Amino acid sequence: MTLEDMSVEYVGGERKLELVPSRTDESNRFALGVYRIVRSIDDIDTLYAWEESCHLVFDRKVFAAANRLSEEFLLLEDLDLEPLLGQVYCGGEATGAPSDNDHIVFTAGQADRSAIGGRRIEMAMRFMHLAEKVRKILMMSGSGETASVGRFRSRRKIIAAVLIIALAVSGVLLYSLITGHHTSVPITTPALVGWGGVKMDESITGSGGTLSAVFPGEYVSDMELLLILMKAKDYNTVRLDFDPYCTDTVDHNYMSVYNQTNAQRAVQIANHYGFWIIIDYHGYSDVFRDTSCWLNYWKPIVQNIGPLYSQIIWEPENEPEYYDCNNSPSSCPSAPCSTDTSCVTYLSSAYQQWIDQARSLGDTHWIVVQNLCSYSCNLCPGGDGSCSNAVNGYPAVTDSLGNVSQGGRVFISLHSYMGFNYYNATEGWSNATAESVAQGYYQTVVAGMTSTGWPALNTEGGTDPLSCDTNICAPDVVLDGSAGYTAVTFHFIQTLVNLYDGNTPQRINWIWWPAGDWTNTTTNPLGALDCNSSPQGWGCLLKSLPVATTR
Repeated sequence: MTLEDMSVEYVGGERKLELVPSRTDESNRFALGVYRIVRSIDDIDTLYAWEESCHLVFDRKVFAAANRLSEEFLLLEDLDLEPLLGQVYCGGEATGAPSDNDHIVFTAGQADRSAIGGRRIEMAMRFMHLAEKVRKILMMSGSGETASVGRFRSRRKIIAAVLIIALAVSGVLLYSLITGHHTSVPITTPALVGWGGVKMDESITGSGGTLSAVFPGEYVSDMELLLILMKAKDYNTVRLDFDPYCTDTVDHNYMSVYNQTNAQRAVQIANHYGFWIIIDYHGYSDVFRDTSCWLNYWKPIVQNIGPLYSQIIWEPENEPEYYDCNNSPSSCPSAPCSTDTSCVTYLSSAYQQWIDQARSLGDTHWIVVQNLCSYSCNLCPGGDGSCSNAVNGYPAVTDSLGNVSQGGRVFISLHSYMGFNYYNATEGWSNATAESVAQGYYQTVVAGMTSTGWPALNTEGGTDPLSCDTNICAPDVVLDGSAGYTAVTFHFIQTLVNLYDGNTPQRINWIWWPAGDWTNTTTNPLGALDCNSSPQGWGCLLKSLPVATTR
């Protein structure tokens, strides 16, 4: 029995609960198990990332509740799922008037009273550093003692800021989680759909026009303008790019040099609009030719930017490439490998070092590892990822947080384009070929998720036929330039979106390219999302399933 099955009188008289299913995709914001709850506590009087509205979680569903709705909320005794909650925590303010001596009270639903009861909870070694916080949170207001679960019924005596979470799990599962036993908690993989090609310096203040909603007294930045549009179109993810440092100090005007202030501003903008933000080191050969520099350059970024926001996704390398020095104009040491097979092995090792480094710093964000075929490979005839052998281009990595069901956070990625030169010469430049190429990419990604055990977030793809940069060479050009498209390449990307969106049990995540202000297709800073151009940008024509912004 779940909350939506109950009649209104059991949940607060005339007030009612509103089911918010889209929010269940937000694993960072809503804890679905004691392990997740413990990890999200920053301080005894601060509940991390729990902001702006009242919620409760029951049976892994998120409900929005009116203020004071849950003051006297009790499930029927025969459900044996009490106690559920005291008072609702809303946007940093308690629904009651807390006194100076009040404590936070944490309550958790249970299916077997004997499993938890009034026991003092002792954390296993993996949670030992948080044991003191847990004990404080479990204290009754003013009592100074660990409270028995049954005593939480006296809700009018509980005046505190409370995180309200009902855990519809068995007592055995709940007990195993908080004692460190290895029973896994399903961690929901977020649904992510959006656009990239946004330079890091697009977060700086604009020179006029609309005022910023993020930075009072400033004009809106190009990045903020983009997110306003993307939010209106039901996207929830932006990919922010910066230039590689270790191999290219020459072409530092392409995606802009890394700047901590600009990075912080970008994260603030993403946070304000409730977006996930992928921070992309837009390099190629660094991971192969200067691994040590690459790891060291990333370390302070993770340390300084990571704590700012829970919805950051790290992309350590844009498109790994080992073939030549074209993408390494300032520094090009010898590559440590010379074949696709040996280089995938090396790539796996380098990514593993990056993941281990991030986890050793206490970082728990999602991390993207890229298929070797995202740039070019010899695994497929076309050099891309649209063939069955391309599954062998995925790095093999582990996460100390565990696998996905245990809390591990790794995405695999494959960049997806349809190159004119190869497909025109071999299969013909047609919609039928476009559908075949899209199906090839889709099958590679599905096979990759199975072989690696990780979900997919494909961080780049689009309609560029990869010919005549920065313009387009093809007989069916609709809109020219770096954000342009042809009739066939648009059919390709629309087919791929249909396949990704229709995947079960969950859609495959995708981020398309480009939406930055640097593109030469139009003078508009929105790139492929420029809907005022003639013809319109292809991003305005693309059909996809909506994904509610995560907030």
